[in-house]
Amino acid sequence: MSDSIEQTPCELIFDLDGTLTDPALGFVRSVNFSLESHGISPVEEDDLKKFIGPPLDGAFREILHLDQDKDVSSFVSKYRERYSEVGFSENILYDGILDVLVALRGLGFRLGVCTSKRVDFAEKILALFNIGRSSLRLWLETRNRRCSACMDCDRSKRSLKHFHGSSF
Repeated sequence: MSDSIEQTPCELIFDLDGTLTDPALGFVRSVNFSLESHGISPVEEDDLKKFIGPPLDGAFREILHLDQDKDVSSFVSKYRERYSEVGFSENILYDGILDVLVALRGLGFRLGVCTSKRVDFAEKILALFNIGRSSLRLWLETRNRRCSACMDCDRSKRSLKHFHGSSF
C-alpha cells in the first residue's frame, strides 16, 4: 500500500500557453502590430501560430527571413508594447480548466505553471482568470533551459508530473 502512495505525484506542473490558455489572438495581434509599426504588412494568423512559444527574437528573424546575427530588438519591443497593454488580456482560458484545477487542488495536489514568458506577463495572465500565487506556483523557463521545476524533477527523481501541451 505504501508503494502506491509514494508513486502518486504531489505536484502537477502545467505549461501556460496551449495548456491552460490559448494565447493565439494576443500573440498574432501583437506580432502584426510590431510588423506594421515598422512598415511591414501583417502576416496571416495561421502563418504565425507556429511561433507561439519559442523566443520572440528567433520568431521575428524567421518571419522577416533574417540571419541569426541580425538585431530584431525593435520588433520585440513593439510586440511587448502592445502585449503588455492589451495582448495579454486576449488570452482565452480553455473551457473546464478552472474546474480541473479546483478538482486537483481538492485531491491534495500542489499545482504549478511552467512558462518561458516574462514573469510580469505570466502573472497578469493568471490574475486575469483569478488564478493567483495562492493557487499555483510559477516556475519560469530561461532561454535554452527547461523550467527549474522540471530540472529539479530530473535531478531528484521525485514523483513530479509535467503536463505540456493539451495533454489532459
